[in-house]
Amino acid sequence: MTRLPLILLVSFALSVVTALSCASTQNPLVEMALDRGDEFFETERFEEAISEYTKAIEIDPENAIAYNNRGVAHYKSLKNDGYEKAMADYDKAISLDPDFVTAYINRGNAHTNYSRDHHTHQFWVGLGSAIKDYSEAIRLEPDNALFYYKRGSTYHNLAFAYPYYTEDERRRDIGRAIEDYDKVISLAPDNYARAYANRGAAYYKMDEYERAIEDYNKAISLQADFLMVYYGRGLANLRLGNTSEMRSDMAMVVELGFFDDLLSGTSLEAILGYGLPGVYISEGGFYFIRALARLQRADYDNAVADMDMARNLIDPQLIHLYSDEMHAVYFQSGIAYYDTGLYDDAITLFDKAIDVVASPSDYPDAYYQRGMSHYRKGSYRRAMADFDMLAGLEQDYPNAVHYRQMSQEKLLE
Repeated sequence: MTRLPLILLVSFALSVVTALSCASTQNPLVEMALDRGDEFFETERFEEAISEYTKAIEIDPENAIAYNNRGVAHYKSLKNDGYEKAMADYDKAISLDPDFVTAYINRGNAHTNYSRDHHTHQFWVGLGSAIKDYSEAIRLEPDNALFYYKRGSTYHNLAFAYPYYTEDERRRDIGRAIEDYDKVISLAPDNYARAYANRGAAYYKMDEYERAIEDYNKAISLQADFLMVYYGRGLANLRLGNTSEMRSDMAMVVELGFFDDLLSGTSLEAILGYGLPGVYISEGGFYFIRALARLQRADYDNAVADMDMARNLIDPQLIHLYSDEMHAVYFQSGIAYYDTGLYDDAITLFDKAIDVVASPSDYPDAYYQRGMSHYRKGSYRRAMADFDMLAGLEQDYPNAVHYRQMSQEKLLE
């Protein structure tokens, strides 16, 4: 009879499902050992599962399923320490049955997982080997959407995470990933929210922000609580200058809990690789987003500290994309200091709020509040200079005229 061999799937965690294989077993003792091994495996008693699969191999050394299943158990039991043993078992299963699709997928998955934990030269070698295995699985089963997804994700990981790529190499593999995601979506248009999410991230990396948003929208329609897709869509909206849409997306990210980890001290290194595959934002972008979250929580000191870091790290050619939100962090934090009588600190923040925007005259609120801070601390000439910036805006800032006059009178005393 035909058995159901184990196949190891990779996502954010490891899980096990079954897939059909053309391999078969006849010996009832082998069947019994495999059945017991599967039972132990399902209850995560991996060492006992390995023992049963080994018994099956001892009875029938040509049994490809037993080698495949033991390979999965080795990897699950020992993780990185079981990698070599798992590889040996997958190699043997494939040598016995060159058309054993499940073994190719399992071997590709093991390469992928091991590579993710070893960001050295092994990263490149392992993902390259995984692509070969997924490609062979596709050759054997060309209509299996899962296999295209696995290969596309591997190209994606190479393009986004391999540190020694040239930009041409990066764009080449992003293109290959998009081709595989296209195939996934054509085969199973409503079953792979993550394929849309990943393709959106790929388009984002190719600077095709409208197409990225289209894919993020579809991913959200399939999985409404897909936290990191809101995050990716927020970044795309930011690039397009869609400020209100960006704020809405980032508010959803906060609501769904992403920043709970950030604000409880999770390391920057962990966050930069967290969540949506491929959206590895710059370090400056991380500080920028966290500053907005902290501002929302009225954590002004930390919001300002994060925004200062963001200003230092964000590409100066792109700073205009962030300036409105930077202004908001500095300005609102300045108001908080002003309200508590810390006028020197407030002035420093209003200075930053004015400095960060391309056209300061478009932001009269900062001039007004800085003028009031100068007035409160007795710097009347500076207060007058700020109030003068509001000439013609008496309808919006009637107190500016009053306090300018008061400042002048103070100087004449």
